[in-house]
Amino acid sequence: MNYKLQLQGLHCDSCKKIAERRLGRLEGVTSVNINMENQTALIQTGHTLSQTEVEEILKDTDYKVTALTEI
Repeated sequence: MNYKLQLQGLHCDSCKKIAERRLGRLEGVTSVNINMENQTALIQTGHTLSQTEVEEILKDTDYKVTALTEI
């Protein structure tokens, strides 16, 4: 399954690395690719993701999930 995640609060390469590392911890995730220019993350996983689950993994960061869509 592939998902597109719209984020807010990514300001630098360090933010990108932190978010990628966190999102990579979600169950079944095989890859995470964040595009800083448009504040999106493309996530490949073998499991269904929910926005709540993604928000939980990022909860103690400054990154906000504004949308999660399956693509």
